[in-house]
Amino acid sequence: MNILKPFNKSRWNREPDFFEVWYLTFNDTKTRDGYWIRFTLVVPKNIFDSPFLNVWFTAFKSDGVISAISENFKISESDFSEEHIKIGESYLKGDTTSGRISSGNHNISWDLRISDGGEFLHLPRQIYDIPVLHSYLASPNVSFDISGKINIDGKDIEISGRGTQSHIWGRQMPDNWIWAHSENFENHKGFMELISINTRMGILGDISSTRILIKFDEEEFSFTTIKDIGFKDCSVFPEYLFFATGRKYKIEGKLYCDRSRFIQYNYPSPSRKEVYCTNTETGSCSIVVYKRDSITKPFVYYTVLKNSGFTHYEFGGLRRNEQISVANQPQL
Repeated sequence: MNILKPFNKSRWNREPDFFEVWYLTFNDTKTRDGYWIRFTLVVPKNIFDSPFLNVWFTAFKSDGVISAISENFKISESDFSEEHIKIGESYLKGDTTSGRISSGNHNISWDLRISDGGEFLHLPRQIYDIPVLHSYLASPNVSFDISGKINIDGKDIEISGRGTQSHIWGRQMPDNWIWAHSENFENHKGFMELISINTRMGILGDISSTRILIKFDEEEFSFTTIKDIGFKDCSVFPEYLFFATGRKYKIEGKLYCDRSRFIQYNYPSPSRKEVYCTNTETGSCSIVVYKRDSITKPFVYYTVLKNSGFTHYEFGGLRRNEQISVANQPQL
């Protein structure tokens, strides 16, 4: 039955000072083109201000051309039920997403089917029902096959590829974050999902959280601590370097992409006007994996996970990335 997975259901109970986002990112395997669909609900802190609803669609062509469109909607044009997320004419359901948005003379529509991608929780399961964090992230469909059709200004595009879908909700975005998802490794079947955040929470001070999940072939492992370069200050942008060590595995990772393949948005927020996100859906990655038989043995080289053009990653937070212009309202 085409109903929403539990972690895709809306968490809004009609209170002010709240935001919620559902997003899909995916690539067509043949063309390597990347796509980003985002459903957004923002309820201002001021109860006299109206909720903000938006759907945007961004296409990252493999040749570097980025095209995007965004449309805003009223709360009366939305519905958040057990069966679907609906904003305007755009829907997210259990195993499909379809929609239509327009701006000026431009129109984009899509009708896509997604396989059951498996659930991945970025936090311990019991934390999701405790209202202590500023925001929560879960991936109801962390890695899936996607197929169907996209139409951009009358031109049909057939899609067959791999992607991911996640749900974010809470009262404010983190002060800083890096997110990445990678599929279509050259010599292995699998994926990598990474999120690392840092935010200030009143008297608790700075809170950091990291989760990395890697699955390939018959291997699956995760990390909850990370050493990285270029997270908070984008000091090596557009690259991102990360390192993690566990009991059995160790990784040395690199995400990279030409800066011309990024787009930066100013995210709407319930109480903060200036939250930025710099994103690409056509990046590349190289993750060297080391393995050991026991904690008393040294790590030895095991394999490398790499791809070209199938890595999605973004830098976000309160600081604007001065190397990329801000697209406040995405347009084709």
